[in-house]
Amino acid sequence: MKFKISLIFMALLLMVNLSVQAKGNSDDDFVAIVNGEGITESELNQFVNTQQLYGQLVQVNREFAQLVFFSEEGKNLLNEYRKQKLDSLVDMKILEIEANNQEITISQGEKNKLLNKQVESIKQQNKLTEEELLKALKSRGINSLEEFKEIMWKENKDEVLIQKLQQQVVDDVVITEEEIEAYYEKNKSKFKRPAQIKARHILIKTDKKSDEEAKDKAQKVLNKLKDGADFAKLAKEYSEGPSAKNGGDLGYFRKGQMVPEFEQAAFDLEVGELSELVKTEFGYHIIKVENRKEAGTISLEEAKGKIKNVLTQQAQQNKWNSFMKGLKEEAKIDIKL
Repeated sequence: MKFKISLIFMALLLMVNLSVQAKGNSDDDFVAIVNGEGITESELNQFVNTQQLYGQLVQVNREFAQLVFFSEEGKNLLNEYRKQKLDSLVDMKILEIEANNQEITISQGEKNKLLNKQVESIKQQNKLTEEELLKALKSRGINSLEEFKEIMWKENKDEVLIQKLQQQVVDDVVITEEEIEAYYEKNKSKFKRPAQIKARHILIKTDKKSDEEAKDKAQKVLNKLKDGADFAKLAKEYSEGPSAKNGGDLGYFRKGQMVPEFEQAAFDLEVGELSELVKTEFGYHIIKVENRKEAGTISLEEAKGKIKNVLTQQAQQNKWNSFMKGLKEEAKIDIKL
């Protein structure tokens, strides 16, 4: 479960908003009523979070942000945005009611696991120790991690229930071997595999040294390789590229993934063969090809796992969409905005 609150400072701002007294729940305050349950204007405002939206727009373009928020045309645009957000809230309310009708619950163990994971994520993302997190929380009037967790849970409980409902709805989707084979036969063109090679390289850069100096250093490394030195060891010692820590290992790659000069030299080599110095925009390379896969078609057996995942996701999405459509058709929805 991924909570809405992903950064501590966003979370703290949210908590300040939650501490504000909500409006009364008279019919006049409802922006929508779904199956007898109301959505208040304050809930919509919190969901829309125009303050955060304004801040994001200001960071991109201050003039545009002011135009959107303070011109008549901009206000009309914001009203349409609010209506779209209200549609999303209506959908969530329908699902919340259905989850309650089906008596879906979250155990204390599940709750603790989700909240502990979120707290750890907040600490890691913001590079905070537990003491620093507590200090930040207390500055906002939140006196303990337990209190913080309960605020997060209040904000996210319904979303967790909806996700559990969704899992329950799609859990019985099964993809048969026949469906997998049919997809493979119909989409064989998607399983063409281009020629690939597996190679290592050693890069001596030219950005912080003269071209002549870099070339001379690269040639000395090449001479050591020709004398029988281990390529991976020299790559770790001399290479100035990001693959150096892995002994220069680039894994498998196909044509079109590397710069042209490097690619041409690499694909011209036989397995086990060592290149001469290859000059690119990055510097001087020494390349060794370790394996080659010729162009061909990925077999059904190789593709089966990927196909099953694709078909499962499609079937689950279709089942969920159909389930949601049925709920909306049966729901009594009164939009007042």
